[in-house]
Formats: sequence, structure tokens, C-alpha cells
Amino acid sequence: MPNNSYNNKIQLSDGTVLLDLTSDTVSADKLLEGETAHNASGEQITGTMFQVLLEPIAYDYEPGYTDNGTYKYQDSTNNHSDIYEVKAGHYYALILGNTVGTRFRSALLPSNPIGAGHDITGTAIINKNNPVAHDRVMFGGAADDCYMVVTKDNASHKGLKSYVFDITPTD
Repeated sequence: MPNNSYNNKIQLSDGTVLLDLTSDTVSADKLLEGETAHNASGEQITGTMFQVLLEPIAYDYEPGYTDNGTYKYQDSTNNHSDIYEVKAGHYYALILGNTVGTRFRSALLPSNPIGAGHDITGTAIINKNNPVAHDRVMFGGAADDCYMVVTKDNASHKGLKSYVFDITPTD
């Protein structure tokens, strides 16, 4: 018969407390999806909250350029791409860094462009000359999981980040 009791406080006979979870406030809905912890009762829980801000799988990846939905090889001193994994059916907000001027390109690609060469066809999301600071675009509803590339077309913009948020309704 399984033992469903959990230890949430470990105390020595002299009163020394080695571990006390009784006042912990972690719960599955406050823990990132897939992460594990123990709640105040000592029960192991798995997080259910999905992360809103996506981390890029590559930041300032060289070389790369997206134009009208095509990812192209360019001079690596002049192009720097952030690459994200995005999920089918999810909705996202893409926000560019605090850069004004130059060009920014972004596209959804069916396969991971890292090390894949050049001229990989995708679906254009944003294709702008001289964007304003913190320019943004909403997109989503892709039929399949895919990759998003955000390219900064000027060497002086290396180090500036793009930000992608998952804005899929949770209800």
C-alpha cells in the first residue's frame, strides 16, 4: 500500500529544525511548467505556469538576414540574428530593442536555421526600414512548431535584443 504522507518539517529531538517547508508558498500554478519543487505539505509538485518571455536559442547569431521571408547568408560583420522556437497555435508579441533606424527583418522558418546555410524560405513577420524604438508586432497561429529569426541589419546593433512574449490566452 503506497504511503501518501509527506515530510514537511524535519526536527531533531533537541528541537533543532533541519528543514521546514510549512510556510513555503510555492504552488504548481506559480512554478514554471515542467519544473519540480515541494509544497508546504512536503508533496512534490510539477509547475503548470508557462513562461511568457521566451529565451532565444541563439542570440546575435552570425550570419543571417531575413528579407521577404527568406533567411540569407550575409557578411557576418553586418548581420546579427536572434532565433526563437515558437509553438503551433500560440500567439506572440515581438518587440524590438530601443534601436531607431537601420533595418529589421523577421521571419518564421519551418526548420532550425543554425548552421543550415542560406536562402531558407519562411513566412515574413516584419520587414521594416527605419523602425521606431520599441517597435512591435503581434503574430501567431502557426500550423506547426517552427523557428523565428529576428535580424538586426547593422553591426552597430549587435548586442541589442529582441523580445518575444507568448500572449496565448490561458483560459
